[in-house]
Amino acid sequence: MKLFAFKFNITFLIVFIVSAPALPGTLNIWVDENGVTHFSNQPPPDNTEHEKIKYKKNTSRSNSDNFEYLRKREAKRNANIRRLEFERKDREAKRVREKRDQKSEIDRAKEEYEYLESRKETYRENYHDAYSRSSERYWRDKMKEADEARSKYFKLKNKYGD
Repeated sequence: MKLFAFKFNITFLIVFIVSAPALPGTLNIWVDENGVTHFSNQPPPDNTEHEKIKYKKNTSRSNSDNFEYLRKREAKRNANIRRLEFERKDREAKRVREKRDQKSEIDRAKEEYEYLESRKETYRENYHDAYSRSSERYWRDKMKEADEARSKYFKLKNKYGD
């Protein structure tokens, strides 16, 4: 019985060693604080953010092929990082432009409000002195326009701050 167990263990060990290169594995890739890229089957220390690649070991691929694959993957990753950085800067520039446009929109609304407000008393006088219904309607609409300009200006001022 002991001889059978010994032969079984030896056989199992030989099969395990021969099939080990075909077992799946995990490759961890991360960049440390010095900017050095690490490739390892062990996770990085200190729970550093990293990328996991699950793969099936291929004995037909040489180490130089594996290195070339990893180099290409790292180049693609760096290109994605550059793209994301460009998009972030583009979004920031867009926010600055929108803020500038908001300021100019507030300024335009303020100018329109101040102009119409200065004319409102004239509109009111002309409304009371109107000689026809169409003339009354015209001056009433002008006063309403001044009120709407005032409302628009204060809404923008409250929305975007000043």
